Amino acid sequence: TAKRHCTNEEKKMQRVMANRRSARESRERRKHLEKNLNSATSKLTKDISQLERENKELRRNIKTVIDLWKKRSTMSLQESAGLVPVTEEVRRNSMSQLLLVDTKCTPQLYAHQLVLSALSTYQLC
Repeated sequence: TAKRHCTNEEKKMQRVMANRRSARESRERRKHLEKNLNSATSKLTKDISQLERENKELRRNIKTVIDLWKKRSTMSLQESAGLVPVTEEVRRNSMSQLLLVDTKCTPQLYAHQLVLSALSTYQLC
């Protein structure tokens, strides 16, 4: 079979058609990429908002634990100085948000219990 030789005009037309096809495919790829990027941006923006809310809540809880720890430390100093009677009722009233702790508990164990108590309100993954 003999090969047919294309004229210059036919070659030019083939190039034009190939360029149009390539440009159309390029536009489609760009639209698809833009759609994916917009979707990812939206998801990440929602994730950031959720994390900021959780961070704010955790910071509030940390402040509460620190405030209660300071209150407990002050109360312990007053108890040791004999300024406040040591009763479970006094402990329960002053530390109503925390676990009741044995008086023989070390400060480190008590701090650990405070943190666990504060974190128990969260479902940690």
